[in-house]
Amino acid sequence: MDKQKTTETVRKIEAFVIGSIGVCIFSLGTTYFQEPESYYVPGILTPFFKLLGNVGLAIGILIPGGVLICYGFTKWNNYVSEKKFLYGIYAAIGLIIGIILANILYHPN
Repeated sequence: MDKQKTTETVRKIEAFVIGSIGVCIFSLGTTYFQEPESYYVPGILTPFFKLLGNVGLAIGILIPGGVLICYGFTKWNNYVSEKKFLYGIYAAIGLIIGIILANILYHPN
């Protein structure tokens, strides 16, 4: 019984971490809607940047972030029978704080 409970706890932490990474990626993507002085363009997203500029790059980063948040949510729901709303609260607070911090750090003016 203890091994099963430990495995369930590890799975919850895994879902939480996946969602956290998604929140970070999504927050970073919001900074590309404004034109910074220099860009960090991931290699796989270079075509988006060349074709669509900074908005295409922003959307190209927002989509994987949102997918990771949703994937973490589904994993969380698989291992939590009660208090499923906690993940939604965490994701909402994390997104608000992440977007504010990312935009302040990347665009201080």
